Amino acid sequence: MNEKMKSGIWAILIITAIILIMTFVLKPLTQQSDSLEVNKKSVTMITEDGIELSADLYNPNSDKEKYPGVVLLSPFGESREIYSDLATELCNNDFVVLSVDVRNSGASQIDNESVVESIANLGIDADTAVHLLLEQSNVMPDKIAILGTALTARSALMVTDLNNKLSGAILVSAVMDSAGYNTIEDSPDCPILVLVSIQDVHSASQALAIYQTSQNPLSKIETYINAGGGSDLWRSQAKFEMTSLITEWLTKVLL
Repeated sequence: MNEKMKSGIWAILIITAIILIMTFVLKPLTQQSDSLEVNKKSVTMITEDGIELSADLYNPNSDKEKYPGVVLLSPFGESREIYSDLATELCNNDFVVLSVDVRNSGASQIDNESVVESIANLGIDADTAVHLLLEQSNVMPDKIAILGTALTARSALMVTDLNNKLSGAILVSAVMDSAGYNTIEDSPDCPILVLVSIQDVHSASQALAIYQTSQNPLSKIETYINAGGGSDLWRSQAKFEMTSLITEWLTKVLL
């Protein structure tokens, strides 16, 4: 048997051994991952102006009596499914999560108002979602955060001014007006996590100002490249890093 053939046989044997080892190593990890199923159920809520909102409520499968809570507001005009990975990750890390389709989005009701009026009323949806989460017996009422993307980022921020129980706000691709900046200045006890793509011209130009306006030492800003604009962040590779960062930040802020 020549040397080339011997080398080839050894290479095949080594590769086969590696495959077998990886199979036995990864199998327990796969089984562990499969066991992390979340308790998810569909819920509905009615806003004060009569709009029915659809949502998913995620409850951790652990034996704790109380958990911090997180509200996820869908991007305007898009489904809450965009947050499915984030919601599952948060739930697996012992957060109760309420992922909501805001009005005119996903499975929620269309309000038959103009687009401008609908956007103006997104704060009502945010407030309704926060109150539903507060009604859950397993949620810590003083440990609740809220997340919004693009247009709903402003709504997530503004609701902190309506409900002083909120302990954190996550603003993804946010564009802010003077009322938004005033809310940040008036809410020094509410830390803010600002996430933005540098390709998103409008949001990127304001992200640093939003962060600097916050007076809370736990506030943080993170930028991403090649992640598009607006809600495209959740469809880019950046969503994996964002999911980890959000989970770590919320753990630090709420716990």
